Amino acid sequence: MKVIINQPFGIGDILFLSPLISNLDAEHIVWPIVDHYFWVKEYVVMPNLKFIKQSEFNVSEYQDYVEVPLQHAHYMIPEARDCMEAKYMLLNADPELWRTVSFDRNREKETQLKQYLNINPDDQFVLINNNFAGPEYSYKVDIKPETNLRIVYQDYIEGFTLLDWCGVLEQANEIHTVSTANFFVIEALKLKETPLHLYPRKPLDKDLSPIKTLIDNKWICHE
Repeated sequence: MKVIINQPFGIGDILFLSPLISNLDAEHIVWPIVDHYFWVKEYVVMPNLKFIKQSEFNVSEYQDYVEVPLQHAHYMIPEARDCMEAKYMLLNADPELWRTVSFDRNREKETQLKQYLNINPDDQFVLINNNFAGPEYSYKVDIKPETNLRIVYQDYIEGFTLLDWCGVLEQANEIHTVSTANFFVIEALKLKETPLHLYPRKPLDKDLSPIKTLIDNKWICHE
């Protein structure tokens, strides 16, 4: 079987779905994604998977492929507790499979980013990610933790991707993040000792209900 994945955005969805996609019984998988997310192909790698820029995708070239409509799963599986669970239920997969999410890392870029941010190996700091939905939207959540430590803001920096922040995330003494793709990056890193604080994507979401079934008790939720 050859399949087309219908889920063109965003990075959080791609990471969340990658364990599901890797378990598909398919000889070839084509995944059209929004052009500015195309960098993810260097990090989410599977032998039978090919990412394609959405602008270059022509469905007529894939007539013998079966579409997997993950983008519309929440309409097709109304009994799901949230839209994320629906994506796994659509393919009769274990909703907890996503917790095996992993990706390749660019250690050189991670080191360069620490140098750019002037973070030394013994530095202590609180990391804040108050951005979501991409730089083109300029959304920001007001996050002001009480701390005497240096605050490092996880921002959009040209030449670095979201996944290049892994080294910074691992070194942080405490993390405050909006419920965006960063949630899945942090879950993949298995940070056991770091206090983790999670905030809803206001004003788009009034609370954390879109990912409520994914949040376990290591997260301190601010709703």
